[in-house]
Amino acid sequence: MKIENFILYAINRIDQMAHQKTPAQKLRDIENHLVEIITSMGQLKGRSEKIAKLAAYITIRGEVTQKLLREITGYSLGTISSSLQILEKMGFVSKYKDSNSREYLYRYEESYTQSQSKSMMTVLEYLRELDEFLSQMEGKLNKPRLKGKEGYENVKEFIENMRHLFPVVEDALSKLSGQPKREVKIKDETKQ
Repeated sequence: MKIENFILYAINRIDQMAHQKTPAQKLRDIENHLVEIITSMGQLKGRSEKIAKLAAYITIRGEVTQKLLREITGYSLGTISSSLQILEKMGFVSKYKDSNSREYLYRYEESYTQSQSKSMMTVLEYLRELDEFLSQMEGKLNKPRLKGKEGYENVKEFIENMRHLFPVVEDALSKLSGQPKREVKIKDETKQ
């Protein structure tokens, strides 16, 4: 083997080794991805990103200390403390003293399944309210004085698309949450 080839081989091998992740790093990547998903779901429920992210880590890890949350999130202890207090008041997190140290441990109160079932119920209720609002807007759009105005067709098409999407989303969420699906009547434009 020529020295140039050996050097190229060595450089390539070092580069490959530098980009290989340890099992711990791979696990951390998976955890981070799950945290992103749970955080997004929390934000859909109206929680701040920080509170949703802390709730996600507590859900995944089972129980954590403020110190651990600071290490994995980079948030200040003040932010963590106030966010945990909010989560406690909401009934999602419980705090108890660790018998082996002077630290408090924080634990998620519900199972993840229970929490997500409640979340789906909230989303279903929101969809129902939004559907009612869109029905009202659709009624207002049907007034003759609005037809032909600039943007009329775009708004009408958007409302129709949303009204067609709701039953699909509602059906999926109902199946996941075990709640009965509500019948939504969609006006059939092809019969006119």
